[in-house]
Amino acid sequence: MKIGLLCNFYGFPHYTAKVLEAWKNIPEISTVAVSSYKYQDYVDCGWDVDDTQTPIQLLTEHREFVDYISTGKNANDSFSRNSPLHNILGHDVDYIWLLDQDEVYSEKDIKKAINYISSSEKACTYKINFKNFIFSENQYIEDFNPPRIFAVNVNGTKTLSHFYYENDVAYLINNQEVDYKQLPMAEIPRSLCCPDHYSWIGSPEFLKAKVNYQLKRYNGICSYKWNEKKGQLEFN
Repeated sequence: MKIGLLCNFYGFPHYTAKVLEAWKNIPEISTVAVSSYKYQDYVDCGWDVDDTQTPIQLLTEHREFVDYISTGKNANDSFSRNSPLHNILGHDVDYIWLLDQDEVYSEKDIKKAINYISSSEKACTYKINFKNFIFSENQYIEDFNPPRIFAVNVNGTKTLSHFYYENDVAYLINNQEVDYKQLPMAEIPRSLCCPDHYSWIGSPEFLKAKVNYQLKRYNGICSYKWNEKKGQLEFN
């Protein structure tokens, strides 16, 4: 099995080394492409951070591991993923595995997930269960299982096309665009793979902006809210 690792890294340079550590020991990883884009939507929501540190880390400390880096500003979640995706699709790979800068896998997590995919009935998409850390790195809930692994080929043909919305991809099958949700999907059991997800930890400015971003992105829906009086994140 050959896997293209698609990293979406921006704003959390303090996690970079920790996030990439386990992946460097996985022989199935055949190419690594990274996007590091500033999202205009986050700027509009109050988090205007210029992360110049992450690209420097990738070009120095992780240069031998990372094959491609795409950087820029005024991007969105979909656009930022498509540049590294198209780079990976130029290689001979079987799967694309998404990795965000706040997701920490152990070697055991990755290897057990790969074994599960190799031995199970084939699906086009695999979802990963995460420990979703909230408020601090000492507290988490288990309610987050997004799609993270996508097959490149369907019916023996390279058909994975592009991201059309955040983690959502489209395939081009028989000249027809097909949503991945219409194709076979599986969930890797939590008992085999359950990495850490640190998305709801950070500065007050980031957390307030993230709440506002989610409200904007998901039509007024967010599982969390910012309590201005107490100056803290809370369940909504």
